[in-house]
Amino acid sequence: MTQAQPPAQNNSLNFQFNTNQIQEEKNSTFVLDSMVYQKEELRERSVKSKTSLEREKTESASFSKKQVVSKSFTQLKKSASSQPEYRTIEPAIQEELDKKVVELQADSTAEFEYNLFYYMAGNYDVDRAPFLQKALELSPNNSDVLIQSMANSIIIGDTTDAKKYLLKLKDEEQISEEGLSYAADVLLSSADCNTLITYGFLDTYCVLYEQIVNKNSNQIPVISLDFLQSQHYRNALTKLGYAIPGQREVNVAFLEAFCALNQDKNLALSLTIPSPYFVPLQSNLVPFGLIFEVQSSRDLPSIQKQEDLWLTMNRKNITKFKSPLSNNLSSNYLPMLFYLESEYARAFDLNIVKYAKVNTELHIQWIGLKSGKSAVINKKN
Repeated sequence: MTQAQPPAQNNSLNFQFNTNQIQEEKNSTFVLDSMVYQKEELRERSVKSKTSLEREKTESASFSKKQVVSKSFTQLKKSASSQPEYRTIEPAIQEELDKKVVELQADSTAEFEYNLFYYMAGNYDVDRAPFLQKALELSPNNSDVLIQSMANSIIIGDTTDAKKYLLKLKDEEQISEEGLSYAADVLLSSADCNTLITYGFLDTYCVLYEQIVNKNSNQIPVISLDFLQSQHYRNALTKLGYAIPGQREVNVAFLEAFCALNQDKNLALSLTIPSPYFVPLQSNLVPFGLIFEVQSSRDLPSIQKQEDLWLTMNRKNITKFKSPLSNNLSSNYLPMLFYLESEYARAFDLNIVKYAKVNTELHIQWIGLKSGKSAVINKKN
């Protein structure tokens, strides 16, 4: 601090105190201007320091609350979306999600979170898209924003924007090489079908990446069970000739009804769909590569067709990749191998087939080791 200089004729600092108030420091007064200035400045600094500290405490408390609410919302959404028998969120959980959004709306520091979570709480409601757009402007590379933006683009039929978001998701490593290799085999498996039903992020986004970005030759229509929460999406599918069940909830019963209403569409079900969905349909399901064909009266795929598909698929999640994701994905090749193994046994008994082109036993054992399912496979055999 620079102090004012004392009068030139004084060579020392002579203080004059008010002796009646010397015991009360808060009322003491220094005669020299420099000392009065210093005292007042210190008091002003103290006031400013307290105000700044209080502001920092308020901002810190707000940030902490924002983190807590955001984490709670994310956990609730994740839990609701990972239920194995339904995609539609239960009313009680939906109510909690809506409450979290209201809390964020009241927080001036949570503009991004509020806009993103308000859209997410709408379960692909396209009327909430402006809020998603605002979140995108605030954080253009946020993975959650990109995932939701891609979904919204597909739901409204905008493949140009969908491509942009898919490329960004690949750059952000949300779309993996394992997923794309798997998706390529899914599309190869469904080449003779008219519609592919997918379930979640991995199969839906990677298959769409293969079609939209990589220009896969199989441009089969893809219907996401997740996106079917959107009324706009349902309306668009109706215009394309699909019959949509009347129930609002997307669950096991919904898929069963959808398959019954659209038997003429030659449906393929992605094997990433949770197993409870397959139970009521199992008598009409035939494994072919990485899909279940939904059949009622069509001929079963021949052994040669199964063999040709196996030898054509890239199968990199079995033979190349060594990540936990590839280990999990490798087990989805097992239904085809089990089916082919049983067909070989029947054909050998009838002397229809002389030798097997695919060593099913070897591949099954290898996948069992890779996926950690050897015990289940051995028990099955």
